[in-house]
Amino acid sequence: MAYIYLHEEDLQAFIDKLKSYATSNADELTDVRRVNNQNDDPADIRTTISDSSTAMARSAALNLVATNLQVRLDEAVEMNSNGITPMDGEYISYYLPDDGEYADDTVANVMAFNSQSVENGTKDAEALQQARSSRDGVAEDGRTVEQILDEMAKHQDVPAYGASVVEAFGGMDSYLATCCNYSGTTPQRIPVAPTLMRTVWIWQ
Repeated sequence: MAYIYLHEEDLQAFIDKLKSYATSNADELTDVRRVNNQNDDPADIRTTISDSSTAMARSAALNLVATNLQVRLDEAVEMNSNGITPMDGEYISYYLPDDGEYADDTVANVMAFNSQSVENGTKDAEALQQARSSRDGVAEDGRTVEQILDEMAKHQDVPAYGASVVEAFGGMDSYLATCCNYSGTTPQRIPVAPTLMRTVWIWQ
């Protein structure tokens, strides 16, 4: 598994300065456009300084870079504050797979394998408990125990998913007790595979 490390204070300072610079550029261009229009475009630059101009596009691009960096930093802060991802000195981290189609460091992938995985793990763990306790073996979302276990198996190597599953079961002891119950009643099936258990053991 791969962890991407960030320095929270330094990166936040860089993001703030980048946003400020981009906003300042856009504001200055807006002022120039206002004055230019008031004087009936004397230099014939109305198109050059319009909202669709290259200058405005560059300011918007800088803002987007800052926004995307903020998402990564926020994800790392959340995962670290919950004890899901490791630290290295003053550096915090977020998780991405080592390889495959989701290994690229995009905003969508970062969110999917961190905060969204926490939400998914909690949802699946709660659904599993609902299905186990219902008379017909079906959760409120309509999934059976086997369907939920199949979904859990797809995400068993994602640290954020594993940590949220264990937390939803009430901690490591309750989770392991549930695993033992499954191994006794449903051959070869437990909620999450050993890889997840190793991750959560470290997390605990």
